[in-house]
Amino acid sequence: MKIFITVMRRLFIYIILALPLAISAQTERGKIFQNEYNLSVLNHRIDSVVAASKGVTLPVIGIGTRFSDKNTVAEQFYIDAVRAAGGAPVLLPVGDDVAAIDRILSGIDGLVIPGGEDVHPFLYGEEPDPHFGTDCLERDYFEIALIRLARQRGIPILSVCRGMQVTNVALGGTLCQDIPSADYSPKVQHGQWSATSTPHHSITIEKGSQLYTILGAKAQVNSTHHQCVRQPAPGMRIVATAPDGVPEAIEGEGILCVQFHPEAMIVKHPEMLGIYKWIVDKASRRK
Repeated sequence: MKIFITVMRRLFIYIILALPLAISAQTERGKIFQNEYNLSVLNHRIDSVVAASKGVTLPVIGIGTRFSDKNTVAEQFYIDAVRAAGGAPVLLPVGDDVAAIDRILSGIDGLVIPGGEDVHPFLYGEEPDPHFGTDCLERDYFEIALIRLARQRGIPILSVCRGMQVTNVALGGTLCQDIPSADYSPKVQHGQWSATSTPHHSITIEKGSQLYTILGAKAQVNSTHHQCVRQPAPGMRIVATAPDGVPEAIEGEGILCVQFHPEAMIVKHPEMLGIYKWIVDKASRRK
């Protein structure tokens, strides 16, 4: 009984002491809501932006998406990178209606094809080898349609990781299905376990390429892939390689494809934002 009374007393004292703090926190939250998030302040911000942007429009950059647990999703990294580079990001949901895809493309100025699953080897004339991973055929078809229609419209394209691979396939190239079991040498690990905000291996970049103007002759990049470009598509060329010869970037007219994830490195390595500035600049010139 004594123990029970002691516990109750302590609980009562805790409540008495904590209640003012809780009320204070609610009061502060109320002040924030009242002073900064009310509609009059929001309306003022909207009016200021409209007034400042007359005659100036941000290029609209479409970002491909993927399926996840019955949802259409895109990693925030891509959205933040486009915004930081000066573009207005919009997400493009997976679908197989080519007319609808073409209509969507009429409303964007640039296109980002993001990372994700393996590209199905049927699409470049091969059978899956024993190391073939997770695929999404719906997404393969959608992105191939996006890329081909974007090319017809002259929309600039930035492709990242899987995006580089599916872009190469869409334009007629082939892939190596599994780097570790292929004959690249000396062996370099391409599937890092560390955070993607940190670099994992180096790349050598071809002088005169678009990527060279952004990063220079050498760069350190992250790496989260086990497939890569084997035969570049017609009109595309390899412009960067890892120390083992694995292609790390390919380019063509109005297209830049990188095997790494620059958007994940921007905070610690701001030079990587230049890759997203490239697509925003290309999109702005097209406007």
